[in-house]
Amino acid sequence: MTTSWDDGDPSDIRISELLRGYNLTGTFYVPITGYQGRQIISTEIIRALSSEGFEIGGHSVSHQSLPKFGRKQVEHEVRKCKQILEQILGEKVNMFCYPNGRFNAEVVREVRDAGYRGARTTRMLSLGSEFPPFEMPTTLQAYPHAVRSYLRNLGRARNASGLGTYMSCFRKTPTWV
Repeated sequence: MTTSWDDGDPSDIRISELLRGYNLTGTFYVPITGYQGRQIISTEIIRALSSEGFEIGGHSVSHQSLPKFGRKQVEHEVRKCKQILEQILGEKVNMFCYPNGRFNAEVVREVRDAGYRGARTTRMLSLGSEFPPFEMPTTLQAYPHAVRSYLRNLGRARNASGLGTYMSCFRKTPTWV
């Protein structure tokens, strides 16, 4: 089992405390600038999380959906993020998370070419352990998504087994908790 946390939000400090309390680890995906101008955790916190056993992953420079950019801008967003995080940590950053869950074949190629070993998507309700390393899905998102969000996401991903899981297990559940 793995947990992952996006956007480098200052609340990640509290999340890391909770995870440690349950002897769990996770990956914190950090952009270089905050989502929609929001504050992100400091370089000191990034280093502290890493030293406490949490993985730090890339989440682009600007946290914008990468498929809307041309190749050069995608390359900059992906490589510059990796470079800056590796300078902060003094070690390799191996994982990436697509901002807003958006990616296409060109974005995957740039992430792979930048030297990442894999990437997480926002494909929900996936229970399988076999998947392409640059399309790692999620099982559950700790976010109060509306039913239509689950259905849209599952349809877009053509995730028939996830749709079956949702319909049989989760559709009458009022919250993810």
